Amino acid sequence: MPPAATEKPGEEAAGGQLTDKRMQWLEQRIMTCLRLKHAEMKKFIENEDVRVVFLDFLDTIETRRMFVVAPPGQPVAVSLEPPESLKKAKKAIFFIKRGKGREKITPEAIASQISVGELGASPLETLSLLTKEAFLPFVQNHMSMPGLSPLLQKELEERFHALVGQLDVTIGLTKGRTVLPLPTVDPGIPLSSSMAAKDLKYALEATIAGWTKQIQTVLRQDPELMLQDKSHPGPLKELEFWATRIEDLQSLGEQLRGPEITKILEVLEQIQISLDLAREKAQAVSRARDDAPHLSSGPSLLGHGADEPRSASKCYLLFPRLVDEVQFACSEAASNLRYLSPLKPLFEALCPATSSKQQYEEMMTGGLFRRIFHCIYLVWTNSRHYNVPSRVVVLIREICNDLIAHSRLVLNVEDILTIDPEDAIGKLSTVLFVCGHFKSVYFHYKSKVSAEAKNPWKFQNVALFSRLDSFLERCHDVLDMLETTVLFSRLDKVEIGGTKGKELTATVQEVLREFQEEFESFRHVKFDILNVDTSEFDQNFQHFRSVVRDLERRLGSVLFQAFDDAATIYSA
Repeated sequence: MPPAATEKPGEEAAGGQLTDKRMQWLEQRIMTCLRLKHAEMKKFIENEDVRVVFLDFLDTIETRRMFVVAPPGQPVAVSLEPPESLKKAKKAIFFIKRGKGREKITPEAIASQISVGELGASPLETLSLLTKEAFLPFVQNHMSMPGLSPLLQKELEERFHALVGQLDVTIGLTKGRTVLPLPTVDPGIPLSSSMAAKDLKYALEATIAGWTKQIQTVLRQDPELMLQDKSHPGPLKELEFWATRIEDLQSLGEQLRGPEITKILEVLEQIQISLDLAREKAQAVSRARDDAPHLSSGPSLLGHGADEPRSASKCYLLFPRLVDEVQFACSEAASNLRYLSPLKPLFEALCPATSSKQQYEEMMTGGLFRRIFHCIYLVWTNSRHYNVPSRVVVLIREICNDLIAHSRLVLNVEDILTIDPEDAIGKLSTVLFVCGHFKSVYFHYKSKVSAEAKNPWKFQNVALFSRLDSFLERCHDVLDMLETTVLFSRLDKVEIGGTKGKELTATVQEVLREFQEEFESFRHVKFDILNVDTSEFDQNFQHFRSVVRDLERRLGSVLFQAFDDAATIYSA
């Protein structure tokens, strides 16, 4: 970034006003776009930091863009990167250098060297509106592109319609909804020929094929897919999933029952009927010609594509089945949410990120685990959709994720190796006891379901507790390390008697020093020692245990020599 004090050619200061014409060009566009008052603009443009950013953008070849934002209730800000305040601003303006941007920005050519654009609170919706209202009419007006052949004009229009549809889909996804883009042709246009009917049929079927893919993608969504995320979601995320899924499926159902899609399906059916009749008529004429070979051969009545088999793609006939699947999925999601909603207060008490979280040990003593599994038992025995293994397995895995997160909060990962080892051992013992109680409650209700329900829990333990067991194993490793630290710390008070006592005592102190150095290096590792998703701990812990085993062998040798040198056990 160039120094602020460096004056550029053509820039002069007169009464605090910048007279560089390039600056004035930027100032005019910022003031017009953001609708700033003269006083606000003057205060903004006279700011030394703003001037530095402007000059950096104008004079530094590598700087390609600049943003100016006016957040509500805050002063106007300028940045070379999209600022965080851009999300809150109702409007912003950006400047981007055109082309390769290797030439110097001059006052005479600045308008052709820099592109200017506005950003609203919803950039995608702004782009969609601009595309539909400004660009689409231009593309549809073939007179505006006389140099293109009709074939290229048609291809360009189809691709542009695809862009418009993709924008609608993307905007819907940002709002958690699936939007079915309407076709690029009007299904209500009059059909002048069989060729036009087939073209329309092809376009509408291509649209329905796209809808089918979208709907199938929505139907395949499942809470289990969230577990593949490294964020390890808890059960509250599953409640959000079903609530969002209901809204999405209801929106899909409204679109599928809407007049636009209903009309498209009706038109497709009418076209198919007319094409089938034309094909049957053509086949009858062909058979009559074969029976009367003396007739003169005339032009074929089959027309383009008339030899298409009657079993040709009729995806619109399969589309109602997808509509039924959407309705069933919506009913299933509503049922699942209805049965899981009573567990929300219990999940909030378990989740460490909520304000209503319960104290760690109270989760065991207060019966939180028992209430959670009792509710799951009731859901299993009463729900028509949630009483399948895949649903309950995912839910218990999510509960384990929150239990692990709560345990990590109690242990305070950053300080577990720096606090007094006795205190850390107490915390780890508490975590191991609480998590063990959680698993024992599960096994109690597993036996209860097997005894009382027609559909027992036949879940594999590894499917439920793989991550929790890995976490508990890690806690055991850390506990072993801390207990070893406590034992080695007692060597500081060891004094060995006998003729070799002084030498052996020095050896013991050397062993203690080496252990402390090894433990100190472990305390300052850069990774999270309780993160079971990485293997760095395992490698370092194996090295630590190897060093400890070597030190223990040396201590054994010292003790052997001490007892061998001592006349009596007491003198050793």
